[in-house]
Amino acid sequence: DQMLERTHSKLAPWTVVLANDKRRAHLNVIRHILGSLDYEGKDRDAIGEIDDKILGFGSKFLK
Repeated sequence: DQMLERTHSKLAPWTVVLANDKRRAHLNVIRHILGSLDYEGKDRDAIGEIDDKILGFGSKFLK
């Protein structure tokens, strides 16, 4: 946790993925990546919402 607290920043954030359920973890990582990129024809409804119980940012997510 100390490493995440000391190295997490707006410029270089840590993305934390809880991966006990591999399928849900994979889908949320894909959603995060697709949501972060700009590309022609992007459809946010097709991408879907990130499950905030699976994917979060920094050490606060782990608490």
